[in-house]
Amino acid sequence: MRCTNCDARIPHGATSCPNCGVYALDEPPKPPAPPRRVAWPLVAVVAIALAAAGAWWWWTQQQQQRKAIAPAKPLPVHVVRDRPGGNVAEAEAIRALRSYLVVRGTPADCVVIMSNGLHAGAYHLTALDRCKNIKLGPWSVDAKTHEVKMR
Repeated sequence: MRCTNCDARIPHGATSCPNCGVYALDEPPKPPAPPRRVAWPLVAVVAIALAAAGAWWWWTQQQQQRKAIAPAKPLPVHVVRDRPGGNVAEAEAIRALRSYLVVRGTPADCVVIMSNGLHAGAYHLTALDRCKNIKLGPWSVDAKTHEVKMR
């Protein structure tokens, strides 16, 4: 056993240190108990990590399911000439401009046509190429003859 004051060796059974005279016990003092570990922070971190991993797995599964389901193609629109209503002639004008542009080399899937209405017996239309993101210009289609002209 050693003295707590001067760290000198104390013989067994002595009540004081022979070097400095400080009272010595027969048994050395017990070291203090280690601090008690608290487990809840570790459990919380593990739970959050598991929840994040589960959420990531669920999100990737949802993304794969969305990619697997392709949207349905819209059905083609058929315009009947003798159908009553004012939009039939406009639809025919749009169809005439579309076929005019397709014959001249613009892919049919890329043509976008916006109507600006009927003015002085002709439909004013604006054509765009959505594949190249360019404006093909303002067009007019005669309501009676379906003649296509660039304005």
